[in-house]
Amino acid sequence: MKQVTLQVPMEMDLKNRAKTAAKENGFSSLQEVVRVFLTKFANKQVDIGINQRQTALSPTTIKEYDEMTFEADDLIGPFETTEELMKALQS
Repeated sequence: MKQVTLQVPMEMDLKNRAKTAAKENGFSSLQEVVRVFLTKFANKQVDIGINQRQTALSPTTIKEYDEMTFEADDLIGPFETTEELMKALQS
């Protein structure tokens, strides 16, 4: 098997933190982490996703929301079709 070297530019701080995390998780090196990840990724055994963290509301905003009231006339729907919904939203 012919081996190649993969060079990945990164900041030194990131490398050091990743190296520490690798050791804490039982890997012998950062290179081992990359090899394991790339093997799983190439074999489609890894799902990649981006999760956005929710922003916490301030106590003032929570209080404002708690004090809001809605009348039945404020509510719309139900709708039989998407077109009906869009028409109501645009009016």
